[in-house]
Amino acid sequence: MSPDSATHIALSIGERTAQRFGLTPYTDPYQSQDRFDFCMARDTFFLCGKRKGRETQFRGYQSGRFTKWADGLQRQLVDSLQSALGPTSVRACSWREERPPKESGCPPPA
Repeated sequence: MSPDSATHIALSIGERTAQRFGLTPYTDPYQSQDRFDFCMARDTFFLCGKRKGRETQFRGYQSGRFTKWADGLQRQLVDSLQSALGPTSVRACSWREERPPKESGCPPPA
């Protein structure tokens, strides 16, 4: 599978998963600054997806601790990505906030 195809599939899975959990699209200056392809939100939970280098990355954020509902969304997203792209193509990371011109996102794999 080409990297472009994998990116398209991953971003589509991210958006569909978010929609199933009732998230709706939103935009703000942070979204364009960090080059997100999409951002969706519901109450205090936000999910954004983007391309960074050769990877597709997702950032899920909820003020306070993740609720069971948010954990469920994250589990379903990871499971769906692993089913479509293979388990070795999906990894967890600690998101790094950067200021321009650096780009926020996951650090490169070790």
